[in-house]
Amino acid sequence: MQTNATVRVIFHRAVCIAAIFLGLFWVLVYLHEIAGVENIFSSSHPHASSDMLFLLPMLLFSILSVAAVLLMWNFSKKGFYLYFASLFLLLNYPLLFRMQLQSDLNELFFVSVFLVIFGINLGILSPKKKAPEIQQAG
Repeated sequence: MQTNATVRVIFHRAVCIAAIFLGLFWVLVYLHEIAGVENIFSSSHPHASSDMLFLLPMLLFSILSVAAVLLMWNFSKKGFYLYFASLFLLLNYPLLFRMQLQSDLNELFFVSVFLVIFGINLGILSPKKKAPEIQQAG
């Protein structure tokens, strides 16, 4: 029988995997944009731009979000705060760069969902990166 802590750890790890895949997806999109490779997001994505002053920070913020999720995978509370900061920058940098609201509601929804889920699991994250004990079914 699984305890509540075991279920929370498994759920936390599943959400981390989803966040890593989404973060790596956006890293690849921004790398393709920087390289000049045509992709399905080149013209339809609200952040699409060929300006390196826009693309390089967005790439950096995306890499930072993946690194933050990897920290949370290891149960580091710093990872949550770093993840929050990187997503805040990803959503607001287009506003600062172009002086117009560029983010769409889909991005805001998914960012909010991931932050709420990770925020709920903040209790199992420790500042010293020690994994919580999981009891093995025996």
